[in-house]
Amino acid sequence: MDTAVEWPTAPALFTAHILPFLSSWWAVALLFAIANYKSMPGVWTARTWYHLTTAFRGELRRTVSSPSTDSPKRKVAFVKKSKPSDSIRQHPLFRPEAISTHVALLEIDFNLHKSNSTYFTDLDVGRIKLMARIMAPAWPLDNMPIEYKGRDGAWKREKVKGRAALILGATYTSFRHEMGAYISYDVESRILGWDSRWIYVGSWFVGKRQSTGQPKQIFASSLSKYIIKKGRITVQPDLFLTESGWIPARPVDLSSRTGKDCNGKGDGVSNSTLAAESERNGGGRRMG
Repeated sequence: MDTAVEWPTAPALFTAHILPFLSSWWAVALLFAIANYKSMPGVWTARTWYHLTTAFRGELRRTVSSPSTDSPKRKVAFVKKSKPSDSIRQHPLFRPEAISTHVALLEIDFNLHKSNSTYFTDLDVGRIKLMARIMAPAWPLDNMPIEYKGRDGAWKREKVKGRAALILGATYTSFRHEMGAYISYDVESRILGWDSRWIYVGSWFVGKRQSTGQPKQIFASSLSKYIIKKGRITVQPDLFLTESGWIPARPVDLSSRTGKDCNGKGDGVSNSTLAAESERNGGGRRMG
């Protein structure tokens, strides 16, 4: 004769299993990990990898074939034709990238606000999202001709073998206002300019807008510089941005790289900045 199975009721389950767990150290550890997930081991790597891959792949989907015929595999950034009235800030090279986050409890110091050292972990994530988008069209630089000075002292323009690398050279951060626990904020990063070796990036820790019409509060600002390497060769930023399609091409005159003009006189070419170059050329590569 079959007997009916008596299933435990919900109150019985709660009393027998859930309540003992909630009163255990395991529950305390779980709640602590959830409240501080941002600071848990491996989370920074996961955040960085997520923003790097999404920004990189997103920009790759927007690239177009290079108009030059030196390599059929080359891709360049798609930059819409700008209008004379457009501000340089509207150029996609200057478009800021932002990440949203908050102050975790484990980021609080003895002053009960976000520790200064923890700003740099957020900066890493924010900057890599920006630079992944900028680097995507030409990375890993295998199909891009690079200008460099050979061991014989002559300037060359050719494809270079070796591992491509984007290296952070230095950073400076100014702290303006403290942030308490669980305050939400954005980290906005954008390209500021370049010289013959470095690309300069500005980043800002910006609070959420509290009400319409009020400016966002800036908690901190940072200036960083990056260098691009292909093997042991330093890739000039203006060349990289040109070959990637972000800015218009300029006539190539390798003789001027020696510090003299074609007649052997003068001081040669001077360093350029992104702002001046883009303003002078109408705000970027003009494509459809």
